[in-house]
Amino acid sequence: MILAPAKINLTLSITGKRHDGLHLIRSLVCFADLCDRVSLTPNNHNDDRLNIIGPQAKPLMATKAQNNIILKALTLYRQTTGRAGYFDIELYKNIPVAAGMGGGSADAAATLIGINNHHGKLLDDTAMALLGLSLGADVPVCLASHGTMAGKFWQMQGIGEDLSPVNTLDGNTLENNDFGLILTNPMAAVSTAKVFARFSENTPPPHTNASDFINWRSDGNDLCAAACAEVPIIKTHLTALAGLCGSDGYLKSGMSGSGATSFAVFTTAAAAKTAAATLAPPEWIWVGGLYHQQSAASAMISLTAATRVEKKF
Repeated sequence: MILAPAKINLTLSITGKRHDGLHLIRSLVCFADLCDRVSLTPNNHNDDRLNIIGPQAKPLMATKAQNNIILKALTLYRQTTGRAGYFDIELYKNIPVAAGMGGGSADAAATLIGINNHHGKLLDDTAMALLGLSLGADVPVCLASHGTMAGKFWQMQGIGEDLSPVNTLDGNTLENNDFGLILTNPMAAVSTAKVFARFSENTPPPHTNASDFINWRSDGNDLCAAACAEVPIIKTHLTALAGLCGSDGYLKSGMSGSGATSFAVFTTAAAAKTAAATLAPPEWIWVGGLYHQQSAASAMISLTAATRVEKKF
């Protein structure tokens, strides 16, 4: 079993657009201790069999399974390496779907790590990142969350492939800091394509200076207005979390990715929990700390014969 932590964009600036239509970004990212769980078990069949369970499984079960990014990741790895072998996969889904937290990308990254470990790490980190990028712009940073810098903050640039660890914020080292997070979601799926379409229609001037995120607490999310126009209830969540600004330990609030998840950052998980108790109950809420990995070895997949498969796709 391998954990797939939720990605949170603490800042998100659109810095340009490529000739192929993909937007260039600059984003400060961290990972919450809210995780999906992926388990792989080799099987003797000629196909992969995916079972999805957990509190956020239903939206995925309603879609065509062959479009699931986990199955795409397995197929792409086999095509790239020439290695055969099929798996029974169980995905325990905790992260809401289409919520701006990179849940699908995190699941794909966990799957790639699992199959790569199973085959003796045929691909190095660079090859894995390139493979992940072909699946989605958030997959490389989700792969990075399992490396030696896991638990820290990351700077994403380009379309998501240009990554660098961030070890200081506001001039303070992050080595021993354990921030707290409140995440809320209206349980309304947001189409990233539609949000970017609205953003493009508005054509705001892109950010051009290469910030080192010294202003991370004041930098916002360029997609926020477009997401709120697409799903207006997001604004209600943003307003509620911004209203916590007087709470002990409050640092910042905003929207992650293209929505619909809103977040508030606190100096500690305990401070986040205290502040969350003052909120009117939202449709979905999670309170906790950052994802921390004790060591790179803890990311290794455990291939057991005990995985239960309830449905074949």
